[in-house]
This record gives sequence, C-alpha cells and structure tokens, in this order.
Amino acid sequence: MARFLRKSGAQFPHRARRSLKELHWFEPLREDSSRREERYAQNFSARGVSGEFTPNYIEHPQALASLRKAAPKAKIIVFLRDPVARLISAVSHARGIGKIDPDWGAERIVDQAFQAEGDNWVARGLRRGTYLADIENLYRVFPERQVFVGFFDDWIAPAPRSEPLRSQLLEFVGLSPEDATDLGVQKVNTAAHQLAKKSLTPLEFDTTTLNRLRDYYSSYSCGLVSLLGRVTW
Repeated sequence: MARFLRKSGAQFPHRARRSLKELHWFEPLREDSSRREERYAQNFSARGVSGEFTPNYIEHPQALASLRKAAPKAKIIVFLRDPVARLISAVSHARGIGKIDPDWGAERIVDQAFQAEGDNWVARGLRRGTYLADIENLYRVFPERQVFVGFFDDWIAPAPRSEPLRSQLLEFVGLSPEDATDLGVQKVNTAAHQLAKKSLTPLEFDTTTLNRLRDYYSSYSCGLVSLLGRVTW
C-alpha cells in the first residue's frame, strides 16, 4: 500500500524519495512542532490520493495531535496484528540487531518484559500489543469517520478472505479497484533477515509462555471487541 500511495501524488521531500519504510515525521522532540506541522501540510498534493505511513504515530499522543493540526482531514488507516505474533516478531528483530542478549531464551525474555519498566525494549514490545488505549486515544483526536481499523491477519490472507477488507479499504480511501492495481503488501520478514545476518535461529516459545502472553492480552482484546466489534486472534 505504501508504494501505491507514494506513486499517487505524495510530494514528501528527500526522506520519502529514499523509499524509507517509515518517515517518523512526528517523532517526539525531533524538531519544533509548529515548523514540522507546517512543512508536513505542504507535502500533500491537491490531486489524487497521497500519504505516508509510520506505525508508531499511534503510540504518541503528541504525534497524533500534531498530525491533526497538519492534516485535519487526513484519513487514518490502522492495521492491528495478533499481539503474540507481533511480540515474537519484535523479540526476533531485537535479538538480530543486538537489543537483546542472543543467549537468552524465550522464557527469560518474556519474564523481563513483564518485570521491566520505562523504555526497556522488551517491555515496550509487550505493551505495544495491547492496542486498546491507543485506539481510544486515536478516536479522541480524529473523528471515527476518518479512521479505518483493519486486521493484518485478514490483509495478508489469500483470497477470498482478504477481499472484503481490501474492498472496504478502497471505499474508505475513495478509490476504485481499477485505481489500485498496485495496492499490496511487501512480505519482507526483516526480523528473519536480521537473525540470519548474525547466524541466529528463531526462538522457540513453549506452550506455557505462549499461554501467559495470551492471558495478558485477553483483557485488552475484550475491550477491543467492544470498541471495534471483533478481533482476529
């Protein structure tokens, strides 16, 4: 989807032209917020559909507030992934780039995730999969009519399971199927790539550890069902 949005008129300068996965335009404390908002607003084309994506915007209330000021009519697309699968992927990526001791086992990493505080990598990875507070805050900043929440598991599934979500997304953005022949997902597993670079094998999560994680996320999932109507995990 990001490829398509950039082809359709996004005018973001050097950062977008280098085809970065994420722009992090509203990353906290990056630069003066008023100047940042002004420059961001200037990057949208008046023609067609344009945009950019940076998943961690949803985690930072100040980022969402800045985004609302810069692009008040923006349509926000959020994809939620099975939180256990997301944490496993995050842990794999962290091991691959040296954020986690590669000799630690899955149980020890999960224990630290529950015990650690602040910006510890594994603790942050655990919290990111709760989603509920982030979606509630997003709805406080942007009207619900400007927000589309889908599920990554549906998006990457083969047809026909993925087709309803694809159609709903196109309708939300205001595109016809003919306009979106390049709308797709690049299935690049960066976590696996980082592990391979360091000759590391993926961690094995035993049933007890997986159930511990599922129990932790279950209460948040119940809240999401009340808010969104369903979840896919």
